[in-house]
Amino acid sequence: MKILWFFVCCLCIALNYVDCGLYDGFKIYELATTNQTIGDGLDLSELSRNESFFEQYSISGSPDRMMVHPKAQADFLQLLQIHNMSYTIVNHNVGLKLLTEFITNSLLRRMYPYQGRLGTKRYY
Repeated sequence: MKILWFFVCCLCIALNYVDCGLYDGFKIYELATTNQTIGDGLDLSELSRNESFFEQYSISGSPDRMMVHPKAQADFLQLLQIHNMSYTIVNHNVGLKLLTEFITNSLLRRMYPYQGRLGTKRYY
């Protein structure tokens, strides 16, 4: 019963920390850029200057990934359609992904606080 109570408390604390919802609704798109789309005038670095878009540069030769604000997704999709760019959605909700990772990591830190090593705060 104490473990269940502890788990519920940890979950409530984690939800309070991440409750601000900074990335709720953000989506990550993976764009397949070709030389033709770059020649058509679509410059991905120009999109990163806009507050609605965030460009995540990738290793050369691999597709680019863009994180898009929820309010700007319609404009972004229209821009991709104009330039005939194909895309796939890598992450549908960045805020939810961050929340689940935060909760998982906090529970793992509580289960294995010193990762098998002796801590300096314990005296035997």
